[in-house]
Amino acid sequence: MSETPALDAASPPPDCPDYARWEHGERQRYYEFRRLPDLWGACATLTCWGTIGTSLGRQVHNALASTDAAAMVFEGIARRRTADGYRLVVSA
Repeated sequence: MSETPALDAASPPPDCPDYARWEHGERQRYYEFRRLPDLWGACATLTCWGTIGTSLGRQVHNALASTDAAAMVFEGIARRRTADGYRLVVSA
């Protein structure tokens, strides 16, 4: 009988990518999500958004307690971007 390996704080859940980018073609907007490890074994997220083709934009960095929290943040972002008409162009 095979056991499922336990996930530690440094390994991402299977449904949480390290990087994802959504684009809205009509409005020329983008939104990026990055999952980053921190020095204490937890993780952080970096979200960036702005207008395609310009250097203008914003970003927010959030420290989280676990990769499960990052997966929940990613799911919420993906749901909102899709509802707003963005399409996922990169996920890694």
